[in-house]
Amino acid sequence: MPTLDSERALVNSYDFRRAVEPAALLLPGYAPDPAVLKRLRAEHEYALSHAASTMNESALFELDSGFHEALAGFGGNPHFVQSVQQQNRLRRLFEYQGYANRYRVHAWVGEHLAIITALEEGDHARAAAALRAHLDTAMTATPPASAKSAASKSTATRSATT
Repeated sequence: MPTLDSERALVNSYDFRRAVEPAALLLPGYAPDPAVLKRLRAEHEYALSHAASTMNESALFELDSGFHEALAGFGGNPHFVQSVQQQNRLRRLFEYQGYANRYRVHAWVGEHLAIITALEEGDHARAAAALRAHLDTAMTATPPASAKSAASKSTATRSATT
């Protein structure tokens, strides 16, 4: 199974996600569940209003990954859901380190809300474009894998010596 242990692997992952995730929103039969959108909106508004600055990395990841899995699930195609789930498994630990940038966390929560709004309004093309822009921004905002690997090793070394 691939890992996100290099800059190339990270770029490959985002390239894949940018090709697959927005495309799912444009498939015939894509039908967002209004109740799920309502739940996603409530979770994101809560995070944006006061929790994102204090939420732990696990909770932020669950918010983020759950959003992307829900979007894929609205298409009813298990191949899309499975590919998003695999990408989420790959990025789980890698993403935790990026959540230290709370400005970016607030930004992506807002980006998710814009996608939710477009879907609530039935504008799948706008939602897909916003999702693509969100993934583009996430890729450029993500520190290189080499920097995260060095930070992990530094943290592990500090933990081992304390």
